[in-house]
Amino acid sequence: MRSSDCGARGREYESEWNSRFERYAKAHAGEAAEFKSMLAGELPSGWDAELPQFTPKDTLATRESASRAEQAIAKKVWNLFGGAADLNESTFTNVKDGGDFERGNYAGRNLHFGIREHGMCAILNGIALHGGFIPYGSSFFVFTDYCRPSIRLAALMELLNALGELNAEPGEASAAEVFAVGEAVEALVVMLAPFAPHVAEEMWEGLGHEGGLARAALWPVADPELARKEELEIPVQVNGKLRSRVVVAPDISETDLRTIALADPKVQSFIDGHEIVKVIVVPQRLVNVVVKK
Repeated sequence: MRSSDCGARGREYESEWNSRFERYAKAHAGEAAEFKSMLAGELPSGWDAELPQFTPKDTLATRESASRAEQAIAKKVWNLFGGAADLNESTFTNVKDGGDFERGNYAGRNLHFGIREHGMCAILNGIALHGGFIPYGSSFFVFTDYCRPSIRLAALMELLNALGELNAEPGEASAAEVFAVGEAVEALVVMLAPFAPHVAEEMWEGLGHEGGLARAALWPVADPELARKEELEIPVQVNGKLRSRVVVAPDISETDLRTIALADPKVQSFIDGHEIVKVIVVPQRLVNVVVKK
């Protein structure tokens, strides 16, 4: 079939679908309006009304606090749709009482992707491209390596979630919203950089920065004073095998460290009756006592 024939057939199908939808809209005006709103990527009024509030004093794991926020949003935004790469018991991302999306239950809100992060992200990209649903997936951060092809495609296709859209179109949001979202997106990009630097660099440039993420001077600088320890725990070996540990001051001399290591009762029990060939001292790191058996 020629491409021109495909185009003609597609226009025919689209015209038929539009006619059917017009008839549906007349009979179900509320549902039709909601459908159009979802395709336009709009959130319902009051979608964030029941979001939980957390403070630094809360001891919840972030996956648990995020799950509570998700459940509150899911009550208002029924087109929030996704799941986990067989890790819901750890990520807590299933919509409670949402049912499973499967054969015979296409109203289910929870997708079971299986142990396949790459497939999960590819599916999410497809749902995002179609529109209507707000897709999400979940896994452990270390498994983003499996997601790199889909992450790369999402970046090339400029698939944006609500955060990205708000940051890309500041004219539709208040200055405070843009500033807050911009900070949040930048923080996420910085965290992504060690794991997918090429993707992070593109996202950083997309946020309007010049010079590259590696030159942005965002990384913390070590303070030698904060890194200083009041005492050190030094392993003591006998013939290369760990036999004890001694606690000493950081500035202890090699001679004193040697003396303390040899006087340790556990070390004594291994060297007693043996000739000491030599004592190797690595300052602030290690003592190895070599004995003749």
